[in-house]
Amino acid sequence: MEFEFSAEQILWRRTVHQFVETEVKPKAREVDESGEFNWEAVNKMGPIGLLGMMVPEEFGGSNVDPLSFTIAIKELGWGCGSTGLAIAAHNGLGCAPITTFGTVDQKEKFLSTVVTGNNRLAALALTEPGAGSDLQGGVTTKAVKSGNDWIINGSKMWITNASIAEYIITLVRTEPFSGSHSLSMIIVPTDSPGLTIHPPEKKMGLHGSQTNAISYEDVHVPLENLLGEEGKGLSQTLHTLDGGRISIGALCLGLAQAAYEKGIEYSKERKAFGKSIADQQAIRWMLADAATEIDAANLMVFRSAWLKQEGRPFKKEAAMAKLIASEMAERVARNMIQIHGGYGYSREYDVERIYRDVRLMTIGEGTSEIQRLVISKNILKD
Repeated sequence: MEFEFSAEQILWRRTVHQFVETEVKPKAREVDESGEFNWEAVNKMGPIGLLGMMVPEEFGGSNVDPLSFTIAIKELGWGCGSTGLAIAAHNGLGCAPITTFGTVDQKEKFLSTVVTGNNRLAALALTEPGAGSDLQGGVTTKAVKSGNDWIINGSKMWITNASIAEYIITLVRTEPFSGSHSLSMIIVPTDSPGLTIHPPEKKMGLHGSQTNAISYEDVHVPLENLLGEEGKGLSQTLHTLDGGRISIGALCLGLAQAAYEKGIEYSKERKAFGKSIADQQAIRWMLADAATEIDAANLMVFRSAWLKQEGRPFKKEAAMAKLIASEMAERVARNMIQIHGGYGYSREYDVERIYRDVRLMTIGEGTSEIQRLVISKNILKD
């Protein structure tokens, strides 16, 4: 088995790391405290290819391979959970479906506007007030044909990037029945009359990545904004989420690494009982566990990315990677707070923010329970 990155991937990692270290990480605390999106850094991401990682070059993207995408999201997570989540969602949820299922005209019209860094990103709207994990039966947002338009009515919630998006790919019901071919994806520009993006949710963490509820009241969009075939929305969604689980896993790797580094740094500086707490067995074991778990999750996340890159099935492996990485990152962040003692509970120390940020990762893009369901279905051949 090959465990080394190519020379090109190593250069890409170095480039992204240096950018994040300079432009993203120094503002992570400010972004968390203010709740303001870091447009200054994000607008600089376009020229280095971070805003179009899944977009073909002819439409302005950098079209990096899945391993390179995973490297970039990991580095962004290391720098700032809020910024990392927004960019992961933009690429994996807002751009990837159009790249995969869209027409040439759709790619030219929509993708070219969101890959350069002009204060606009992209979003995907799946979740509804009464439909989280149950997409097939729970989606009530409807789209009906009227002349040359789709007319959309309904609501969505917990939508990342909604307030900063140029368009929102929306999962809607285009047939009244609840079968697997009753849903479709439609691209909805955010300046469409009747579309209301509500104020950002007040969340535990990830304050710099705004999450909004959306209302659709007789929103008209052209019929040609249908993404792919009518009735294929559920399969398109599941395909998109498989890739999204790899990106959440990568984000968790970065968050855990950042917390781990802070734990090492603090343990060497803090004195107790006449010596550095890094010399205490309890602390050393927490650091050893963190190093081991991060390494194990890293292998699983990059294995799933490699399988995707090779064109091989990766649904089960992506679910496993997301499961282990998200639960690992929460444990690591918790233990790094423990190493900091009372200071770890203070907002003056980064581990407190990282813990709040990482808490979402076992919920978003499929809860840990849903990941276990996906894995069990694959191993039991249900």
